[in-house]
Amino acid sequence: MLDEAEPSGSAKPSNSFLVLSSDDDDDKAANEDLSLKIIEKALLMRAANQLSTIAAAVAISSTVKYGIIGVGMMGREHLINLHHLHTEGVAVFAIADPHVPSQDLALQLAQSFNWPLKVFSGHRELLDSGLCDVLVVSTPNMTHYEILMDIINHPKPHHVLVEKPLCTTVAHCKDYNANGYSQYCF
Repeated sequence: MLDEAEPSGSAKPSNSFLVLSSDDDDDKAANEDLSLKIIEKALLMRAANQLSTIAAAVAISSTVKYGIIGVGMMGREHLINLHHLHTEGVAVFAIADPHVPSQDLALQLAQSFNWPLKVFSGHRELLDSGLCDVLVVSTPNMTHYEILMDIINHPKPHHVLVEKPLCTTVAHCKDYNANGYSQYCF
């Protein structure tokens, strides 16, 4: 039989408790129903905990991960500008530059923003790392086209910002337009 038990006294408690006892079939069914409800509530609580863990992971993964290729004067300017967007979920994760003094200056700047950067000596290594969603190309002008083609042809798609000019030769411009690459850049 299922009885609701209350402590003695005039004040009704805010939480009552159930006493489960009996061999009767109706009472067994009631006990099974109650057990199922308790299990269901436990499963719902577990699912809610898992969802909050997933939500936290999504919040982390909602960071837009930038990589800067070429960290001379303009690349470091992009680093500063991207830092201004850090409250909007933007972070620079990696840089690529063959010039060690430029790497060092960019690292010093990034450390002042508490951004630990992965450093690569070339853009292909950065591409292959898979660390970044967006790439900023701020290398010397005559390298823009080659780097852009490597990005476009890489298996992992990236969003790209290329400093002007996009191309430095008429042949590269014609190739860029003829092959439909303009769909990749704005």
